[in-house]
Amino acid sequence: MKTPSVLLLVISLLVAACSTVASSSYPLRYKNAEYGFTVSLPNDWYGFSTVTATWKGWDAADVVTERGPLIILRNPRWAIQAPYQDIPIKVFTIKQWDRMNQSQGGFSTAAGGVEYEFFRNSEYVFSVHSRFNADDSPKGWREATDMVQHLIDQHFASRE
Repeated sequence: MKTPSVLLLVISLLVAACSTVASSSYPLRYKNAEYGFTVSLPNDWYGFSTVTATWKGWDAADVVTERGPLIILRNPRWAIQAPYQDIPIKVFTIKQWDRMNQSQGGFSTAAGGVEYEFFRNSEYVFSVHSRFNADDSPKGWREATDMVQHLIDQHFASRE
């Protein structure tokens, strides 16, 4: 009878240890209260900044039909003379996201590639485009790519 209790304790400890390792490698948090999402960042991003802009969506006739918020997470080492790779997060309404993913009559936010959803709530879907790092000349592009992969992995792990 003690075996199930011991097994349950071991499993609980393993889960707790895995969660601690995952969160300790990304201990910083960017919390956006306006749109209701949080992003985990590694320690070396302490002092990061955000830049806001607008994403655009084009239909098949190359006409801008959609717009939305773009929140750019900027590496603290970024400088005009030596830019580091940004992490651009697009904010879609659920309706925009569904429309973009229609097989006909949708829109695109970039030439080629896809939008990777990494979080959603009852009002918004948050994504990063697969080609956000297509220009590998900025420093830190691999680190930013790993961070985005972490966001995506967290999202899909939470949905299982």
